[in-house]
Amino acid sequence: MTTKLFTFFFVLIASAGTILASDTQVDGIWYIFDDSNNTAIVTYQGSKSDEYVNEYSGSVIIPSTVKYNGTTYSVTSVGDEAFYDCYSMTLISIPNSVTRIGKYAFRGCSNLRSVEIPSSVTSLEYQAFNRCTNLTTVTLGNGVQNIGDAAFMYCSNLSYITIPHSVKSIEEHAFWYCTSLTSVTIGDGVTRIGNGAFSDCTSLTSVTIGKGVTNLGYSDFKNCNNIEIVTIYSNALMTSRNMKNMFGAQVKEYIIGESVTRISDSAFDGCSDLVSVTLDKGVANIGDYAFKGCGRLRNFYNKSTTPQLISANVFENAEVKNCKLYVPKASIGLYEEEPYWKDFMKILPLEESSIQSMQYPSNVEQTKIIKEGKVLIKRGDKEYDMTGKEVR
Repeated sequence: MTTKLFTFFFVLIASAGTILASDTQVDGIWYIFDDSNNTAIVTYQGSKSDEYVNEYSGSVIIPSTVKYNGTTYSVTSVGDEAFYDCYSMTLISIPNSVTRIGKYAFRGCSNLRSVEIPSSVTSLEYQAFNRCTNLTTVTLGNGVQNIGDAAFMYCSNLSYITIPHSVKSIEEHAFWYCTSLTSVTIGDGVTRIGNGAFSDCTSLTSVTIGKGVTNLGYSDFKNCNNIEIVTIYSNALMTSRNMKNMFGAQVKEYIIGESVTRISDSAFDGCSDLVSVTLDKGVANIGDYAFKGCGRLRNFYNKSTTPQLISANVFENAEVKNCKLYVPKASIGLYEEEPYWKDFMKILPLEESSIQSMQYPSNVEQTKIIKEGKVLIKRGDKEYDMTGKEVR
């Protein structure tokens, strides 16, 4: 009876917003039990997490249910600070019963190498995996809706991340200082990306942004000076901001997806290293000065069957006489007659070009596979490497 009252006391505190640990251990894992709905929260021993730093080690497998005093409880949450600073833990298995991963839940688990978040989890809260410095692989389930502030900050060995379509928001500094991150794919469900979400990801070379993003936060890609390929499916994003300000002048290739209908005024103004641009057939309007100063532009792929009406300043100082224009074969004659399009060095059939999308489409579900020792992304019947390039 004493144990039950003790446990109930802690559950009441937890329901008020502060999660403390109970002194109840089952098979090496500490829990808070809620007898009102027969659920359990994974936690730490004692009243403060730092009293038992590194109490979990090696491989930890969280069960979906746990039996205690004759009652079976469903494990629904990894509580706040549950594995805080457990630097001897090398593996964690999270069951499909868990819906929440709390604040600081795995902060400082510096020897954790990989983690798979099941589809049952809806929220990764503040600093959930902060400073997991040896974490190289993260798989996010299709139920995750929110990636909290600084959730993966300082995960300096994380090499790539795909944000599933279920995610609606990526909060501030979510991936700040993930200095090994080379590739990011943001699903169509994301509408908000908080300030500095990918700031100081200095190895980042490839970014794909889904069609749901309406804007980017301040300094989202600050100091990401190695980004070379950007794919954008968001019409709102393309009509609201200047690409140089968002991604820097060094980007060499932009691929504009099928959801985009308009390229805004000065969209690529000052993108001085830009070599290749692909416009999908949905782009019907190109604003003034859109490609001003893109003096290194050499390949322009325009999938529209009808030449967009453009003004003389769209390609100002872009030296299109040194650039090849690829268009649908049946439309070459139209482009050759249209003002300013006809000024390109050559107008060639798109169907015979060497164009290869360096990014996989954002509207196809993906799975991670390992093939011949390499991590690949499988989308539909196609496979891609971690830069987004199709593997044939």
